[in-house]
Parts: sequence; C-alpha cells; structure tokens
Amino acid sequence: MRLLVITLEFDAFPFSGNGVYAQSLVRGLEQQTDVDVDVVCGSPEHDEEACRSKAIVKIQLPRWCSLDGACSHREFRDQAITRLDALYAGGHPKPDLVLCVDWHAQPVGAHLRTQFPLAMVYLNFRVFSRGRPVGFLACQEFRSVDQAWLTLALSESDAAFLRGLKPAADVRVLLPPLRPAPLGVDRLRT
Repeated sequence: MRLLVITLEFDAFPFSGNGVYAQSLVRGLEQQTDVDVDVVCGSPEHDEEACRSKAIVKIQLPRWCSLDGACSHREFRDQAITRLDALYAGGHPKPDLVLCVDWHAQPVGAHLRTQFPLAMVYLNFRVFSRGRPVGFLACQEFRSVDQAWLTLALSESDAAFLRGLKPAADVRVLLPPLRPAPLGVDRLRT
C-alpha cells in the first residue's frame, strides 16, 4: 500500500505539535511492512537548510510559524497541486490513500481525488474553529470533514465538535501515540 501524507508542517523547524505528530505518524507508518509513505510538506522560505527533508515535495513558504487563516495555505495548495500533478504525470506511483493533516492539506487531497480514484482521510490534529462556528476556518474544517472518507480526531471533545459540522460524517478518535521510553526505563519496573 502506498500512502501520501500531506502536511503543512513536518520536519523543517516544527513549530507546533502538528509537526511533531506528523513526524511520529510517518515514522510509525514507515515501520509497517508493505507500506510505502510519501510526504508533501512545507518549509520556511528564508532558510535553505530547513528544506533538507525526505519529502517527495517540499514547498518553501513565505510565512512560517502560523497555522491559522493567515498562514501560507494558498501557496502551499497551489504549489503542491502543480508539483504532484507533474510527479504523477512523470510516472511516480500514485497513492492508494491520502492522509491530510488539518485543513491546510484538504484542498490538495480533494484535487488528487479528481485526478484518480483515491480515498482521503482527514487527520484533525487541532480544531481551529472551536469557539468560532462561522467564518473561514469553520468553512475549511467543514470541507475537510465533508470530503473525507474518514476523519480522525485526537480527543472525544474534538470528535464531537467535528461531528457537529457534519452529523453523518464518520469521525473517530485516534489517541496520540506516546513517545518511546528512554533507555533504562525498563530497569525501573523491576
């Protein structure tokens, strides 16, 4: 199975839990047998060093350290679509499933679904519109839930909120993984 993870924040100076969690998710998926993982991610425009990622598509963005409506989501969307279209037209294996991290990735996943059959999972690492039921962020999160085959939230309260956006949506909870125990912790248990 080939998976495509689309995440604005990944390994170039992660500035929030989204980047750390995306790294953990990809690391865990790569440990599965018969699973290939491709990543599309953003990075800060001003820092060439930050762009040394293993991602198949890395997009330098003019605005970094922001995940709200003022972030570089339009630049991310436009460049990701252009570059993925070229990549797949050039023969790169197409994914069987796309994992869209937060609302920033959804437009890219939705575009890919128009190009070839593809299931899309919306990974809601953070509910941005909580407390703001109308407006840009609420619209983006509704679209993400609406277009996803499955939505995964990190808590029951987030899942309940997302179900409220679209009651018929399949929204489930995937608890965040714990970090591996540091070396020597097992000795403490004996």
